[in-house]
Amino acid sequence: MESRTNVKWLVVMGLLAAVVLGMPKGAAAVTLGWDANGTNYGMGQWDLNLGYWNAGNLYWNTNPYDWNSTSIVSWGGPSGRTDSVIFGGWVSPALNGNTGTANVWLHAWTGSAWNLMLTPETMTFETPYQTTTGYLLQFWGAYLDTTKITVTAADDWATIAGYSGCGGWWMGRAVTKDGAGTLTIGNAGGSFNGDSGAGFTYAGLTVDAGTVIFNRPDGVSAVGGLVTVNAGGLVKWNRSNQMPNSADLMIDGGTADIQSYNETVVAVTLMGGGSINGTTGVLTGAGYDVRSGTANAILDGSGDLVKSTSDTVTLNANNMYNGATYVLEGTLIVNGSLNTASLVSVAGGAMLGGSGTVGSVSVLGTVAPGNSIDTLDIDGDASFDSGSTLDIEIGSLSVSDLLAITGNLSLETSGAGVTLNVTGTADGSDYTIATFGGSLLGTFTTWSLPDGYDIVYGDHSIQLTPEPASLVMLGLGFAGLLSARRRREGGA
Repeated sequence: MESRTNVKWLVVMGLLAAVVLGMPKGAAAVTLGWDANGTNYGMGQWDLNLGYWNAGNLYWNTNPYDWNSTSIVSWGGPSGRTDSVIFGGWVSPALNGNTGTANVWLHAWTGSAWNLMLTPETMTFETPYQTTTGYLLQFWGAYLDTTKITVTAADDWATIAGYSGCGGWWMGRAVTKDGAGTLTIGNAGGSFNGDSGAGFTYAGLTVDAGTVIFNRPDGVSAVGGLVTVNAGGLVKWNRSNQMPNSADLMIDGGTADIQSYNETVVAVTLMGGGSINGTTGVLTGAGYDVRSGTANAILDGSGDLVKSTSDTVTLNANNMYNGATYVLEGTLIVNGSLNTASLVSVAGGAMLGGSGTVGSVSVLGTVAPGNSIDTLDIDGDASFDSGSTLDIEIGSLSVSDLLAITGNLSLETSGAGVTLNVTGTADGSDYTIATFGGSLLGTFTTWSLPDGYDIVYGDHSIQLTPEPASLVMLGLGFAGLLSARRRREGGA
């Protein structure tokens, strides 16, 4: 038995020596090893494309030192953390049975998951001869522990995936994605679609640049904690429910695109001018903290949406969340719709605008229908409290903003009352600025109108109409122009 063990180690050392002899001068041997917290159940195996150390970095398949064949190398005992692992350079045309794909397979054959680990502080994928399928870092019961993954160039791709029936794969710490390239988490739907094992989860993900694609099977989380998408970063969903229900989503200048897929999280934060995109997919959050940016995806859930900061947030989808909507600061533009169960409160100094549909509204601040001249629909009641303002823009030929209310309209007359502020150039037309299906309580206390116009309160509408004297003067003006024209035509 001892003799066979010695032979094994001689074979292993021979393999390593062969690699070392083929390395550039000054390169060192590969250092990979066991999880220091795990158990050595015998001889585990790393199945990988052999590489070399150079300038403190670990390279696989780097041109012109290209080892195309897969070799099995074994280690025993824990190893220290390495500074950086770089997968880069040459892409093999046919490696490990996957044409046009460069692969690194990390296998733990001992029958116990999480006992074999790769522990670089950073991992870099740089592939100047990149194919469209990119690098595949594939785990068979192995453990990855790193803090930063960089995919360098915009046309580079890298995929981290597991293999069917082999115990899953794992990342232990929060990770930052950097570089302009694309990192795919999971390979569901591809040739390696067994990602339903113990899972690729970690404390959280921060995307500083480039793209991250969530591609685990539906309902199998690609992440285990907070996902932060900073300016220059993009996260795309290729499957539904890629985050655990206990995680938060923060978009800080970047973009989260759920496309046609669904996701459920706890808190959603939109800030830094970021975007939440989607087509038919639904993002369900326990609450929404929106500060600046645009939400094109459908928002759902039982929590509230709170607009804070002096910036603008635009909601373009037909949203379904049934919590309250609080516009505390800045401007909330609704060009899609809100659930009519969501009561909208506009605080003093804040503004509600847009060309969409909202539920009942309580206003201490300002309501300004439209983005320019357009209609804001209120499917419910509208209550303007003392100190509030209705902003209306008018144009020619009776075209103006319109506040269209299905229920009652209440204009508080006590205290400072309600102000009507009208901007634009009137041409003598009548303008309908508000309609209501129910009753009207109160009137505007102060107003700023075009010269020669009055406010007319009807049974179900409020209009701006020219004063009679203004019509006479307007008629005289037209008559004078006509007379002058006739004199010119008659030669007088």
